[in-house]
Amino acid sequence: MRVRLFTLVLLAGCTGEVLGSFDAARGSELDAASLADGAIVSASDAAAPKTDASRAEPDTGARPQLDGSSIPGDAALHEPDADVPQPDAGRGGDAGTLPGPDLWITAYIAGWNLNVPPNAAYGTMPGTAVDYSAFTHGILFALGVESDGTLCCIADWDTFAPDRIRSTISGGHAVHRPILFSIGGAGNTEFATAIATPGTRTTLVGEVVNVLSTYGFDGVDLDMEPIGLGDEAHYQRFVEELVPALAAKTTPLLPRPLLTAACGSGNAAMFASLAGSFDQINLMTYDMSGAWGGWVTWHNSPLFDGGYRFPSTNGPVPSANRMVDEMIAAGVPARKIGIGLDLYGYVWKGGAGTATGGVTAPRQEWTNAPTVESNVSYADILANYYQASRYHWDSQAEAAYLSIDDPSNANDRFVSYDDETTAQKKVDYVRTKGIGGMILWELGGAYLPSAPAGKRDPLLQAVRTAAGL
Repeated sequence: MRVRLFTLVLLAGCTGEVLGSFDAARGSELDAASLADGAIVSASDAAAPKTDASRAEPDTGARPQLDGSSIPGDAALHEPDADVPQPDAGRGGDAGTLPGPDLWITAYIAGWNLNVPPNAAYGTMPGTAVDYSAFTHGILFALGVESDGTLCCIADWDTFAPDRIRSTISGGHAVHRPILFSIGGAGNTEFATAIATPGTRTTLVGEVVNVLSTYGFDGVDLDMEPIGLGDEAHYQRFVEELVPALAAKTTPLLPRPLLTAACGSGNAAMFASLAGSFDQINLMTYDMSGAWGGWVTWHNSPLFDGGYRFPSTNGPVPSANRMVDEMIAAGVPARKIGIGLDLYGYVWKGGAGTATGGVTAPRQEWTNAPTVESNVSYADILANYYQASRYHWDSQAEAAYLSIDDPSNANDRFVSYDDETTAQKKVDYVRTKGIGGMILWELGGAYLPSAPAGKRDPLLQAVRTAAGL
């Protein structure tokens, strides 16, 4: 049984008719059944967007076991090595350096959260509120891929409403920031169907190039979830056909469009073979935990495992560093790899049998399982859970959390989220590890509409300061 912690309902047809809507959609789904068997699931392991996985088949796959046998250890940070392959001259050289920093900060902007009148006047974040100077690249998320290779949908009042496209591109270009568009996302299983046959694959390539050229985007982001082992050959062919089609184009800012990917680490060998085709290969290093059998309370997006191992299996708990090491070990150039900062968190609730009764901290075992509310926005966490007395920093995992220990077990809470300290630590990690940069999923989650002007995007501004933008 697959437990969908969040659902992406795609817009069907290309007539602009809205058949569904995004329900707190992000970049991933977790497979509870596989995890109960002792597996680490990737943020890109969604069958139906934002981590640590090897897939044996398109639906769930055989992922690295919790005994750690199939993935490298969570070793000390790699210093940048002189022999680490650098971005090739044909692709990647300008992705991490435009407009000048030593790392990329690529921010996702979910269309459904972007409020742009007159024909996209809904969403929590006004289009005029986005500080495009606080990141290096922006990605408008997302167009769905239909099984026939067409993209859906660009229409008024849709996620990809023309008003949103114009607002995002003009805002980014005004400060010389490239703006890409994303295709796919969790739940878009038609993506795999579209690239499986030559005819529909060719159609999809043409659709991508047409959207890019028509609206003036600076590149495209591929978010295919999952990429089963049976899909890898099709994915590779799609990329091999897309790259020359993009290379024949220019963009308003760049001599050629950028190509990026959002992924887990389960397809590390494939991405190593395709690394020369991508400017950024961004790991969705979040959604790393859940209340499954054999598990413990754990962080949503930790940098390190801190040496902690599952009591049930003695396997290491997930971490961003483990995912990065897996990609590097497979041959992906370090400077092509990005990690994720999550602007959404997880709220663990209740349960019983922990040292505090219910769940209140990481690394707790339970006798009665807690519940987990996934993808709670940073804004909601600040409004509904944050108090200074509840705040803790896990120095071993390098992750923030809130601990609420109530007299009633049912009211106990463990809230895992990324904050301003996390932002600094992750930027420091990118530089020390010698990787390429960081993605932010996604800006609407950390927008505070009721805060005073100038203080409505504190997490984004923390990233900007840490990155030196």
